[in-house]
Amino acid sequence: MPPRGTPEERLSRSLSYVLRHGAMKEGLVMHPDGYVFLEALLKRPKFKTFTLEDVQATVRENGKQRFTMVHQRVGDQEGWWIRANQGHSLPVPELALKSISSIEDAPSMVIHGTDKRLWPSIQRDGLRTMGRNHIHMASGMPGHGGVISGMRSRCSLFIHLDILRLLQDGIPLYESSNGVILSPGQGDTKAIPPCYFSSVIDQDDQVYWKDGESIFEA
Repeated sequence: MPPRGTPEERLSRSLSYVLRHGAMKEGLVMHPDGYVFLEALLKRPKFKTFTLEDVQATVRENGKQRFTMVHQRVGDQEGWWIRANQGHSLPVPELALKSISSIEDAPSMVIHGTDKRLWPSIQRDGLRTMGRNHIHMASGMPGHGGVISGMRSRCSLFIHLDILRLLQDGIPLYESSNGVILSPGQGDTKAIPPCYFSSVIDQDDQVYWKDGESIFEA
């Protein structure tokens, strides 16, 4: 992320908001695959000071690879289109996601990073989508083994998921084009219950949870 308060940071945040949550409020048409016509987006007040080149630079330099741009013709509109790769609250039924349907397809680990102050509610209620379409997870710790996205760098608690049990119980898992592991949760609950946590460890290696049992009360 560019330094806070800079035009580059403002553009990145505005793109994230509009392409994940606010396209309809901005009067933009979002296609089922999440793409928005860039020419139309740049005419909105939030983006009136930015150019195509500014957007291309933001997409190219975004460390978490949050966005994808393609040049294509859709109906009578030809030009650049842009989408967020994950993180939506808007419906995107045709978003390009890889389904993880077997242990052979799955990464060696799936981790949800959060703030350890939230552990009491997570221990009680599980992981929730929190208004988005999916719970977000990473295939490892940030910076390890090519992991670039899936959790914030300031996370202080790391919840390791039991991948095999999730798959055996039919809880959907997907991988986005920028490597984020996603799940809509269990059925209509939009949650992953604590019984699917294999371990929970904070940034100081304090173990909170192991094999279905609470070890440490925050």
